[in-house]
Amino acid sequence: MPITILLSLLTGKAKKPFIIILLIGAVLTALTAGYFYVKAQGYENGYTVAEHKYLQEKQKAVISAIKQVNRKNQTNSDIAKAYWQNELAKKPKIETIEKRIIEYVEVNNSDECLLNDDELFILTDLIDIANGTTTAQADHRPSPVATLPTN
Repeated sequence: MPITILLSLLTGKAKKPFIIILLIGAVLTALTAGYFYVKAQGYENGYTVAEHKYLQEKQKAVISAIKQVNRKNQTNSDIAKAYWQNELAKKPKIETIEKRIIEYVEVNNSDECLLNDDELFILTDLIDIANGTTTAQADHRPSPVATLPTN
């Protein structure tokens, strides 16, 4: 029955224009709502795809950055290892110099010193350089050139 009424409204004389206008408005509203619904769904789907792509690219960038940092850390570790091996290789030489000086002092333990003050200062400075240390007195001590007598 409602179909026959609708058909009679569309095919018959327009006796009820208000109903026709309401039907046309309902159809246009339905089409507009459908358009915006499809548009919103397309936007959401596009946003989801774009977000997924962004997250994948971000994850790749983070993984790449982590790999670079790991490579740099490994390089730094290798450099540090080589440096400390080199430093440790130097240490026995310093100990050898100290042992020889101690042996010399023990063998030549006399009350007379054959070295003058400048020679002792130079020897002390050489020992400090070999040990990698400095004495506080060496900073305030005049150089051997400054202690030479003037003509």
